[in-house]
Amino acid sequence: NYAEANVNYDNDYTTNTEVPQNIEPNVTLGQGNFVELEVQILSNQKSDTYVAIFNLTQMGKTVDETNRLLTDRYNGFAQELQTVGVPKDAIYLDMISFVPLYEYEKEKKIFSKTHNEVPKGFEMQQNVHIKYSDVSMMLKIMSVAAKCEIFDLVKVDYAVNNQEAIYIEMRE
Repeated sequence: NYAEANVNYDNDYTTNTEVPQNIEPNVTLGQGNFVELEVQILSNQKSDTYVAIFNLTQMGKTVDETNRLLTDRYNGFAQELQTVGVPKDAIYLDMISFVPLYEYEKEKKIFSKTHNEVPKGFEMQQNVHIKYSDVSMMLKIMSVAAKCEIFDLVKVDYAVNNQEAIYIEMRE
């Protein structure tokens, strides 16, 4: 049984008053009745919004072809995302790189062989940022991405909307 294997599973850490022995507080005595304490704390919060970032990479023979192919892939992806409930203003495209590609051509001479770089085409990379607030949307987003042949999930960022209230709570 998983719950029995993990003995800390149902522990309530907020009532634990024991201070670990290896942590010593940093206390500075000031002038008079003034004492300065330095404390490092964490506050686990439930995320309000998420941003999934997918990388799109496209290669083509010309600048125009590469741009057109990547734009078509992005537009198809954005359109499919809207059908599963992601609004258009929650999708953002970000340019990463646009570089030429080369291949080597072997040149044979009577007494030597040389390899020369020749232009092969271009590679463009862009990131698609998708903002959503329901954690269950990630499965729908992944499904749409796979359907559009987008498999590179770079990361998912987590955000809390009212950070100032959390800072006030931690200071108290």
